[in-house]
Amino acid sequence: GNLDVESLRPTTPPRDHRLRCGHAMVLSGRPSPSKLSSAGSSPVRGNTAGWTEALRRASSLGEAQSVQASRAGSGSLGGTLPPTVSKGFIRRVQDVPDLSLEVALGNMPKIKSCVERFGIDVNTCGHDGLIPMHVAAGRGNMQVCKYLVERRGDIFAKSNDGMTPLHMAARGGHIDILKMFKDCEGFYIADLDIRTYDGWSCLHFACRDGRRSVFDFLVHETSRTEAIMDVDLDARTFDGRTPLLIAAEAGNTEMVENLIRTGADTSAVCWSERHGFEGLGAVHLAAMMGHKEIVSNLALSGEDLDKKTTGGWTPLMLATHAGFTGVVKILVNAGCDVTAKTKDEEHTALDLAKRHKNTEIVDIILKELELGG
Repeated sequence: GNLDVESLRPTTPPRDHRLRCGHAMVLSGRPSPSKLSSAGSSPVRGNTAGWTEALRRASSLGEAQSVQASRAGSGSLGGTLPPTVSKGFIRRVQDVPDLSLEVALGNMPKIKSCVERFGIDVNTCGHDGLIPMHVAAGRGNMQVCKYLVERRGDIFAKSNDGMTPLHMAARGGHIDILKMFKDCEGFYIADLDIRTYDGWSCLHFACRDGRRSVFDFLVHETSRTEAIMDVDLDARTFDGRTPLLIAAEAGNTEMVENLIRTGADTSAVCWSERHGFEGLGAVHLAAMMGHKEIVSNLALSGEDLDKKTTGGWTPLMLATHAGFTGVVKILVNAGCDVTAKTKDEEHTALDLAKRHKNTEIVDIILKELELGG
């Protein structure tokens, strides 16, 4: 029959004005979102929508399977309620905890109450596509992660941007949780290379955030224990960035050293929408971000310091343009070409230094030109 939701709404809102519709799952279709909508109810209307929120929670708990409302009864919380909705049920509905919140807080008693008492699905998504497993892995809470795995929590679930709990654990440096996931039934070593929708792997996050233990696990431990496949050291994001390029841009010197030592491709290049350049290599990114130690290490490792971007920019030009005097000194002392020109405007590093009125860099380059002349 027709569902009259308005008859379930009290004229005075319930005492608990914090009813949250996100606690309930309408996926069961009891009552369906379309019926609620056609009845004039707003599923996101504020807490004045008292019994609408209660019905949504009732759906998730399976206690409002046959709610048939008529306009015969409406009133305040203490007034007459529809026959299938008891006052005791409404009180219980208001006490339903937020599973994701309790997971974030690490509150095991309430987490178990959500799942075992109220029957909340451990794989329920939030508006951003995150499920409780994402939250627990990101927080590094092993006890909660184990419990969610036992309750068939999905360790491969993807958020709206493609993040999985594995990515969350890698990003946070929670090596114990990554190892626990690896031991889960149905897990294959190739799953450690799972990508976000932007192409980021666990290794990308570890290299960006300097998570050495995660790096060692992904690169060394897995290759010793699983001969089927090694983690891809040169995996590319959608803008072409490898773990080495990400580590160089982020200034993680140790990660850059480890990647080069492990055999990462130092000739890889990418494009950067943020910086507006194409063909950026590790030395370009380190130079334009002012990471002196990384530039020095790349120079010592034999990296081409005169490598040009698509537009003809060298690391020296990028460092000069950004005003990083220390990087300029390193590059000049390492013997880079101070006379190189950009492709279109044919500017040299000296031209850029003069444009930005950086007298210190002007002096460094002029001195080098005099010595070279």
